[in-house]
Amino acid sequence: MGATVVYEIASYDGPHNDARLLERVQLVSTDAGLLLRAADGSETPCAGSDVVAVVAATPSLREIRAGDNLRITCTPEVAAQLPFALNPKSDGEDPYVEVNGDEWMAYPTIAGGDVMLPTVDDLEPLMTPCWASYRIEDGYDNPLLGETSIGLATPGAVVEYGWHDYGGISYARAVQIRRFDDFATRFIHWLTSAEVLCALWQDDSFPTLPAWLFAAAVADTDHKGSRHIGPDNDADDGTVRWETSSLSLDLSDDLIELVLARLSTDPKYVQIVKSQTQAD
Repeated sequence: MGATVVYEIASYDGPHNDARLLERVQLVSTDAGLLLRAADGSETPCAGSDVVAVVAATPSLREIRAGDNLRITCTPEVAAQLPFALNPKSDGEDPYVEVNGDEWMAYPTIAGGDVMLPTVDDLEPLMTPCWASYRIEDGYDNPLLGETSIGLATPGAVVEYGWHDYGGISYARAVQIRRFDDFATRFIHWLTSAEVLCALWQDDSFPTLPAWLFAAAVADTDHKGSRHIGPDNDADDGTVRWETSSLSLDLSDDLIELVLARLSTDPKYVQIVKSQTQAD
């Protein structure tokens, strides 16, 4: 009977390549099904044949604890779904894990808890690609600052990232992940809701959404749109508003057309498509 290791999580005594192996737990695929091979070599049959589901249901395969030097080896297909399976245990520190040679770390989510994602740095997850990024500055003195971006954390996971600086008083960042099933649906949800940024935003009103700059970004040669509301644009109540926002896109022409076509079926956003048509 053939046996193939389809998932392995191993702990080492340090982060370096020559670190000593302490223990490892493996998920083994056999003709009879999946087996959990414990650190002592004992094997236990697993329920089901879905590798990711078994990882998510097995503490010894899914838990990533701060301070442990862990390395995961698995197929690319399994790695693509690991953000939905791994369970970081922060304990006051940021958990890290190496997945197929790439560094992942824990990021806070707007729903509470953390999720493991490929990392750029301690603040922002890696997106390959990053489809779009949006920045807003609201106010003149001690402005509210915010950024949000969206892209693929893995081939199977869309990540929306956001951070907010509340006029230098407080700072927050978070992510939201969803399965990558339909590009237009995921992208338009971000474009028209900026869910993570709005969840972090500390003000009586929500920030201007990236959707209103989409047409301008599409029309621009570099696919960048911006908007500035200065002190000359006084509100009806006599108050002065100061806001600067910008949107950058990294989308193919086909994806842009797909988004425009999908937006055109929603009456709330027909004006976005109309603005793009007029720009052309």
